[in-house]
Amino acid sequence: MSKNELVSLSSVEISADSVAGTRASDDATMQVSAALPAVISITETLPDARFPNFKGIMAAKKKPLEVKTLADYGINADDMTASRGIMIKIDERPARAAGIKITDEGDAAQKLAAFLAENRLV
Repeated sequence: MSKNELVSLSSVEISADSVAGTRASDDATMQVSAALPAVISITETLPDARFPNFKGIMAAKKKPLEVKTLADYGINADDMTASRGIMIKIDERPARAAGIKITDEGDAAQKLAAFLAENRLV
């Protein structure tokens, strides 16, 4: 599976060794998954998060926190040949050009229609 297939998911399920989800396309609903470690992002389109109850919070406090480094995953931060995102180009937004003012002298509708047709907006 390619890295780009876990996008626009309508549901996410995380297990001990993988993350899976459902993605809706134009024709069907697809089940996709990826092995962990993986990075996922939750947006407002997914259902609300379920918050743990008091018993779950107290049980989580007793669990050990495992800290991992890049070396644990076999990643060298100084290795420039490793796959990573590359920014190709950065451009500033072009300055807005001055618009055209149409004053209503009884023919504003015709001028507006002509402007829209000239700029292929209708």
